[in-house]
Amino acid sequence: MPKLTVTNLTPPGVTPAYLLADICIQDPFPAEGRLVLQIPAGATKSIVLEMGQLQRIKPLLVAAQQAGGIQWSVEATDEDPRAEEADLMGGPVIDVVDTGTTPITAGAANIGSVATGSGLLMGMVQSIRRLFDPATPLADYLDIQAIDPGIAGDDIGVVLINDAAVVDPSNIEYAETLPTPAGYSRVLEIHVLPATFTWVTLATILNDGVNGIVPRTALFLAGSFRLQSGANAGAVNNPTDQALGSLAGGEGVPLMLNIGDTPAVITQLTDVLCRFDVDLTGSTMLAHDSFIARLRSSGGGPSALFGGGLA
Repeated sequence: MPKLTVTNLTPPGVTPAYLLADICIQDPFPAEGRLVLQIPAGATKSIVLEMGQLQRIKPLLVAAQQAGGIQWSVEATDEDPRAEEADLMGGPVIDVVDTGTTPITAGAANIGSVATGSGLLMGMVQSIRRLFDPATPLADYLDIQAIDPGIAGDDIGVVLINDAAVVDPSNIEYAETLPTPAGYSRVLEIHVLPATFTWVTLATILNDGVNGIVPRTALFLAGSFRLQSGANAGAVNNPTDQALGSLAGGEGVPLMLNIGDTPAVITQLTDVLCRFDVDLTGSTMLAHDSFIARLRSSGGGPSALFGGGLA
């Protein structure tokens, strides 16, 4: 039977008393018996429940987490190792970890490691915005996506500017609009030297491990924008300026990846590819050790496991 742990994120020592309230999770169809989990502000509670109960209350848990009210997880008890429904047909599968070109090395900061498979988004949806040439929108475009699924990406804004003042050797520069405009959590300005990129080559450099969005915005005040470039087309024309607009359509919760005992940073994610960095300089794993890696939803639920060996 799965064990559910829920934390009420309302801080009791900071929140005004009139806003303090218990969070209550209740099974909407108590077929196995009444289930009510009441968590006071700042408290954590755990309960062992039936799989059917977990499946029915999971939408409530995800909605409460997306609203910032709770943090929750599911783990196996000694009685039942199937708590997270891993390895069910149609679930996420990792087929290959590419260690031939980007080996995962013990005691090192590994950059650009790759895992491929199917269903890696686990039904989650990343926020997205399409940038396009209004004269030829079906031919000249690229998609900017949030790496992490979920609604948080809907508040990120993007501006594309053809800027003759760009001096970076990569012909692309990034800036954060400060103060942040109303209605956005963050706004990224992408400045490109005019007539330097096509839509396709711009999409390629946005994903680049050196000059792309993730590495070049990692030192911004609030950290990386966690953005990637998605599908793209139009190899002839140069990108046109794009006014401020937000990403949209995110659903679900972010995904997490652990390599053995160490959390990894996902730098590119599609349904069939997960590119990641993992710093093993402080890990207890040694060269030639075997490891188990796990890609899972931060809200519990399905997960994908794969094994490998460290260089």
